[in-house]
Amino acid sequence: MNRRITLLMWILVLTISGSVEGATWYMRQSTDVIKWHLVNPDDVICVSGTITSKIMVSASGIPGHPILVDFRCPGLPAGVADGSGQAGSPIQVIGRNNITLRGAECRNSSAACVFVGTSTDVLLENINAHHSKRGVEFYNVSNSTIQNSNAFSNASNGIFIQTVTGGTSAAIMLDGVRAWANSGGGIRTHGTSTSNPVRDVTIRNCETYGNSDGVYLVNTSGAVVNSSVSHDNTLASMYGEGYGFAAEACDHCTFYGNEAYGNQYKGLELWAEDSRPVYGLDVHQNYFHDNNVARAPWACEVDLNHQIGSVAAGARVKIYSNIISGPCGLLIHDGFTGIEIYSNSIMGAKAWAGLAAMFFSAGANNISWHNNTLQGDDAPAFWTSNAGVGSSLRHYGNSYYSRSSAAVRYQGSDHTSADFETGAIGISN
Repeated sequence: MNRRITLLMWILVLTISGSVEGATWYMRQSTDVIKWHLVNPDDVICVSGTITSKIMVSASGIPGHPILVDFRCPGLPAGVADGSGQAGSPIQVIGRNNITLRGAECRNSSAACVFVGTSTDVLLENINAHHSKRGVEFYNVSNSTIQNSNAFSNASNGIFIQTVTGGTSAAIMLDGVRAWANSGGGIRTHGTSTSNPVRDVTIRNCETYGNSDGVYLVNTSGAVVNSSVSHDNTLASMYGEGYGFAAEACDHCTFYGNEAYGNQYKGLELWAEDSRPVYGLDVHQNYFHDNNVARAPWACEVDLNHQIGSVAAGARVKIYSNIISGPCGLLIHDGFTGIEIYSNSIMGAKAWAGLAAMFFSAGANNISWHNNTLQGDDAPAFWTSNAGVGSSLRHYGNSYYSRSSAAVRYQGSDHTSADFETGAIGISN
């Protein structure tokens, strides 16, 4: 009998002290304290019940042997991090590496519900972050992933990834994330500047809806957004514009295989300024349709836009193999150079304010479009508004059709599809 008691006491000591690899620690109430200096790689922290004190991960795993903070441990009530009455984030991982945070419900934070700062190799999976200032915030974080998680009903962004002076956020994966009803937008990346951007973010299989914006990239380099859906982002907010997808001052970013529909204004906005251009962008095999539910002038499905008065706003942009259909299909403003548009189906529905399926403002130059099918409804399929487009446009193999207007209106003159494609009207082909 004494031998059995001694053995049970020895097992209990190992479980609580964490002195062997793979030990389990428990946080069942707000007053429980984890002795992080004793926590080892491969240890599991089981969080159960509602915790109203901060959960601050203060130990690191090693590559291949992370520390797991699990809010869904078998046989225990689910864990909830509640930030009511707290200052700062209820779940924090700061300066720690090789951490997995699983199954957390986090709510009622005056800051980001889950905050990860200056850390690497962090995995967040099956997280629900809601009714806080932000859902999840990454601050100078690298080689990390958020997967199969939800961020909703937050006062600012659902997911916010930022690079701050003195650090960098890079190699971030968002996979299977859903973000909705966030006043500051669903998913947002934000570098300090174009010289210190967020780098190499992948956003795939994600859904954003009911936010002020869907997916918005700012000062971001090398991002890939694919196989994601952004829809019905019509939430009125001082933070957003009602875009499905947007890239502001981004370079070498790719959007492919996505769908945007039902958004307040645009399906895809590419925004540039003199000192903050967009360049090296690739937009292909997307479906942008039925956006601009606000019926606002100048809000097209896909818009290459810029600050008023800026020049050389963007270069080396490819838009190809997309289906674009809405009140206005594609709008390219002046200041953009080196753009290639090909193999798209571009359809403009009922037009207003002089917009049709395709539109170029003054000063757009070195633009090539070919093998596109353009269809207007009650406006031309293709429309250039000013003489600034000049002879720097090259086109061939396109087909233009309008149901109730001229196929092409070039600088105030109407043309058929056939005579426009001959190049006999001052545009080289």
